[in-house]
Amino acid sequence: EASVFKSNDRRSRYENFKEPKLSQNLRVVKELVRTAKQSHATPSQVAIRWLLEQFGVGVALFGAKTFEQVSENVNAMNLRLSEKQLANLTQVACGQRMIREAS
Repeated sequence: EASVFKSNDRRSRYENFKEPKLSQNLRVVKELVRTAKQSHATPSQVAIRWLLEQFGVGVALFGAKTFEQVSENVNAMNLRLSEKQLANLTQVACGQRMIREAS
């Protein structure tokens, strides 16, 4: 899937919206959506929960424009992902950033 932005759109300058990173990001989004459906959650909740499960991460900062978005994101704290779900998300996301494991 190609991403085309107007010349004045800031995203047109970001590497995450250009190949090959765009394809990797879209794979992560697809896995988030798939896991969210399995978990009866939203993709943002799954992303927040996954992030909080990473070694060394104690806080996840997120943006929100509405109270509903804040409420949805805070409810990620109640979400439990299986080891398999966490592993699948980690496998897909590893192309994006280094995942550190406890030593």
